[in-house]
Amino acid sequence: MTGRLDAYAPWLTLLHVKNLAGQRLRRLVSELGSPEAILSAQYSTLCRVQGIGEQIAQGIREAASGKFNESVQKELTWLKKHGASVISYKDAEYPAPLSEIHSPPVLLYVRGSLQPVEPAIAIVGSRSASEYGRRLAGKIAEELAERGMTIISGLAHGIDGAAHKGALRAHGRTIAVMGCGLKTIYPRHHKDLAEQIVRSGAVITELTYSVSPQRKNFVPRNRIIAGLSWGTVVVEAAEKSGALSTAHFAQEENREVFAIPGRASDETSRGTNKLIQENGAQLATCADDILAALKERFDLYEKIKEQPGGAGNASKRIKSESNAAKMPKNESTAGISPQLDDDEAVLYDTLSDEAIHIDDLARITSMEIGRISSLLGLMELRGLVERLAGARFRRMR
Repeated sequence: MTGRLDAYAPWLTLLHVKNLAGQRLRRLVSELGSPEAILSAQYSTLCRVQGIGEQIAQGIREAASGKFNESVQKELTWLKKHGASVISYKDAEYPAPLSEIHSPPVLLYVRGSLQPVEPAIAIVGSRSASEYGRRLAGKIAEELAERGMTIISGLAHGIDGAAHKGALRAHGRTIAVMGCGLKTIYPRHHKDLAEQIVRSGAVITELTYSVSPQRKNFVPRNRIIAGLSWGTVVVEAAEKSGALSTAHFAQEENREVFAIPGRASDETSRGTNKLIQENGAQLATCADDILAALKERFDLYEKIKEQPGGAGNASKRIKSESNAAKMPKNESTAGISPQLDDDEAVLYDTLSDEAIHIDDLARITSMEIGRISSLLGLMELRGLVERLAGARFRRMR
């Protein structure tokens, strides 16, 4: 484990470079071959890579000179001490469904174990869920886990916690995706739950170990929840619930979306009911509804994993064969940035149907606010971006 973690030092070093967002780093790896090659490259070579200007190239050369060595070694020491691992998007262990989304994390920090391919369903919902909602989420999770499904959620209060606990009752696998670093379990009272999840699945994040829980981290986290899963089930969500962003990410990636209907008078039913009424979510009331919708995909998975190559070949075939009859996605939501330059593509891939504040865009993309504002203005004129009140933006519907 120690030697394997040390091999990720070049990745961690590059992620310290300002403005070297995920898409740019992936392009550099594609052009030069590896993080080690990037750190060894000449300044002029780096500048020739599309989207890597003088400022980023200079930052990489400073990183190569040892500027971030102390921080990287501190991080590696913590990861080793706490039995955590790191997986890059280039590794065979990287979850195949997650690699298919338009903005996959460059690195995943993991406590527990991930599998490259596994039948998984996300269950998300309100933090202030009713007792009925928590019981139902737990029951559905338990029944799905008993049938071999891995339950993905966000370790939050309410529906998330109930879903994890339901999977654990069935002695099944469950994965918690956090919006902070591994050093901090949030909420704090889920610390014991997190340790149980580590033993039966994994607690993961794309954020470095010391990042504290911050609201701006949770919407980007939700794309990972959706990306790991064949589909997303929303149980109790208000109209502006963060759980709805997970459903929107799932729809963008052509994954199934299910919603549990509720009473029209309940605040925490308005979001789920609207998903069914306006956003095309499938109505579900129990685990059997979800399993029936996923039967073709699940049967194909079971068939393919028994063939030579096993589950390693399953993801691409499941994706192509089970989606063959579906309508193609609209270009604006297919994860392919339409005729955009590098910085515009980074912004476009970061945006979704869920509104996001310009400050959060700056944090996620590592761009300057002024640069982001200018690009968003141009993209708005081209009909790609919608500006909302409060300096918030989303992709044009």
